[in-house]
Amino acid sequence: MGKFKAKYAVLKYVPNLERNERINIAIVLHYPESKQLDMIIINNWKRVRSFDDEADIPFLKKYVDDLKEQFTINLLSDFDGISLDNILLLDELTKYFVNKFIFEIHEINTEDSFKDLLDNLKNIYLYYDISKEKRVNEMESKAFIEKHFLENNIFYERCGHKNAIQEKYGNNINFDYKIDDKYYKLIFLTEDNYNGYVAILKMWITNSIMLKKENKELIFVLDDNLNNEKTNSYKRMLSEYGKIISIQDFVNIKIDNNK
Repeated sequence: MGKFKAKYAVLKYVPNLERNERINIAIVLHYPESKQLDMIIINNWKRVRSFDDEADIPFLKKYVDDLKEQFTINLLSDFDGISLDNILLLDELTKYFVNKFIFEIHEINTEDSFKDLLDNLKNIYLYYDISKEKRVNEMESKAFIEKHFLENNIFYERCGHKNAIQEKYGNNINFDYKIDDKYYKLIFLTEDNYNGYVAILKMWITNSIMLKKENKELIFVLDDNLNNEKTNSYKRMLSEYGKIISIQDFVNIKIDNNK
């Protein structure tokens, strides 16, 4: 089977729109070609409680369970005249959600089976529902990103010794990817490197300043799996020295630019 279009949506819980704090609570995947649609919901609701200590967890669980029933069990052939083979189905299913629940929709070209892609999306977006020994590591995340680039004909350069940037003092600045004329550094904020955040971020702030002097733009691609007060302060600090995007946006922005 060759490549075909698919859509997935990340359901985010946003307790307060002004603060713009959000946490992933479900993934919905739609394959129009094979008329498949499914939704995976988090099991680790304790993390939602830690994220928002005012959250009504029983209500949230019931609400999301009802959504899954609406999206999967009750959706047999069509939804308001839109069939399961329509690429716009997910847009129609999610367009009325506002306030505390937001769906972020992504369209991709893929050749993965429905189950394989759904499992990959769960590993990336519902990270803390996976036991520690099975969680996606940094190398696997990069492999997932590059697979999407290749499937969508997006040309990229991966950093290596031959193409590292040498600034005017003779030091090499290693990045992760170069796409067009922009450089990208992936930063993973996880429990494993929690104690090393400050040193890592200071180094990349310095690198960003040096690159600006060379008229080069460095963009920080952050995977914030903790999303707590401390990591949010780190993101604010980084934002003063360069643009910040999420890994999800990194992949999606490049797909959009390629159309």
